[in-house]
Amino acid sequence: MGRYVIRRYSLGRWSWDDLAHLFAFLVLVAHGVTEHYTTEAKQPNRRHKAGKIKLSEAQQLANFQHLSRLNRLNNCFLHLCFWLVKLTFLLFYRFLFKTSSAFKKVW
Repeated sequence: MGRYVIRRYSLGRWSWDDLAHLFAFLVLVAHGVTEHYTTEAKQPNRRHKAGKIKLSEAQQLANFQHLSRLNRLNNCFLHLCFWLVKLTFLLFYRFLFKTSSAFKKVW
């Protein structure tokens, strides 16, 4: 959060890399939430393996499908976060080297 305060007072506004960074942060929070739900969804399987509860095959299959969907969603959030952070760095480098015409040609 300090990044946004410093950039706001030093530049007087936020730039595109700040917005991309904020979006990456929100995606990272979504990744953490889905990771938490995935961990919670694994609990019935762990109790079943320990012999504490009995699950039918239909319940096990439904739980497996739910975990599979959560895992795919979690992986999408993770890779989206990676690409957004890369975009943030590219936008920041463009901000730093905006006077270089060679960098603009490569961009």
